[in-house]
Amino acid sequence: MEVFHLVNSTGHLGGNFPSTKMLVLFGVVVIEGKINSSDKVLRYMSFEKFMDMVCRAKLYVSRADSFDDGFEGNYTQLVYEISKGITVTSNGTTSNQGIINNTKEIKESAFISCWTLSESESMALWKLYGGKNSIAIETTVGSLDTELCTQNNNNLIDLLNKRIAKVDYIDHKSRDEGLARELLTSRRAPLMKKAKAYSYEQEIRIIIDHLDHHLPDLKERLGAGLDVEINIKRLINKIFVSPLADIWFFNLLKRILKYHGMSDLVLWSNMRSTPIDEVFTK
Repeated sequence: MEVFHLVNSTGHLGGNFPSTKMLVLFGVVVIEGKINSSDKVLRYMSFEKFMDMVCRAKLYVSRADSFDDGFEGNYTQLVYEISKGITVTSNGTTSNQGIINNTKEIKESAFISCWTLSESESMALWKLYGGKNSIAIETTVGSLDTELCTQNNNNLIDLLNKRIAKVDYIDHKSRDEGLARELLTSRRAPLMKKAKAYSYEQEIRIIIDHLDHHLPDLKERLGAGLDVEINIKRLINKIFVSPLADIWFFNLLKRILKYHGMSDLVLWSNMRSTPIDEVFTK
């Protein structure tokens, strides 16, 4: 049986609980899936987004309905078919509009930050999410939960539910009844699933939601994204520069981060040099 961990306000992992029990507790972060606090995670970023994070000391977390992935937050086809069969409209016809509205509400009530669970870099992710002159920051699951546990000046964010989840990749057109039941165990369950086409991402995601809150105008007050305050030096272990980047970009990044006391964290991507380069050109 998979377990999830409770994290207390100091950022340390607490006890283990069966994953079938969905706990909603204030002031803690729920960690779901087979992940450990020491697991390394990467986030590939453009230079502009990285500098915004460094200068403002805030991690921007986007609302789920802003993602390009049309399968984001969806149930499987079987769930919608079952729903259509049991939901009767006022004129006597069947409809699955209720569960469609529920899917929409879930995506509008959750904010997600995507990371990659990997000990090594991915050239595909460099090209897809970084680009030529870009960076990837390395941290750990434990460091992420420490930042989420730290109180924000925005008291509204502190009241929201926070979790770190390992994404499972599924076939959304599956007719598997077990998978359908799993997706219906919690309104958050669809947020922890993605289409198999994205499995190369090996995603770990931060999920912040207000699915249990019914405060007036909450959606409007939170907007399309959240700014989560972070201690940038505590969060980042390494800053990798894209293997495709220009040398001037690497040097510029080092000079800029010197003013933030982080220049020593800047490293070339491990994919920058071949074994021949390592042996004969150094």
